[in-house]
Amino acid sequence: MVPVPAVGQPDAVILYSGDRAVFDTHRSTLDVLGGASSHVGTDPGLAVLYNTALLGFMYATVNGFYHAAALVGTAGVSATEFESMATGWFLNSVVVPILDDQAPKIDAGEFAGTIDTTEMNLTALEHVTRTSEDHEVNAALPRHLAELTRQAIADGLAGESYASMIKYYRGPRKG
Repeated sequence: MVPVPAVGQPDAVILYSGDRAVFDTHRSTLDVLGGASSHVGTDPGLAVLYNTALLGFMYATVNGFYHAAALVGTAGVSATEFESMATGWFLNSVVVPILDDQAPKIDAGEFAGTIDTTEMNLTALEHVTRTSEDHEVNAALPRHLAELTRQAIADGLAGESYASMIKYYRGPRKG
């Protein structure tokens, strides 16, 4: 999960899956490759699946930042200036707390809407799309998210939590 120059660093993440006993036996050697490495499960393909999922999360997040920086850039705000606010907001105020709150609800299939309904989030996504278009910033990303959210509302999820959008990303479940 790191570029080649980061291999061997204490915070380098390398994912392993397969026989846990083999991992445990060779842990001290594997830690030399990356000190933040972890065993993610016994299914041998799980490390690659985690890698792919984390890359998808990274690209969605990074491209969201690029879009946001382009949008505030239309007002002369530098990406550097915006980054400090964006990362603080992401980590402490909104995004990470949302993930912390919603992950267990997703696992439990609990999508009761309160202040975070799908319908309310569509309003925000439409606003982001319109503002992007008004400022001549590529609106493909927020437009796509708004279209997906409109479909969810048409399918009856208007009053459910926005976390119910996972239903539009889920593939077949094992187990």
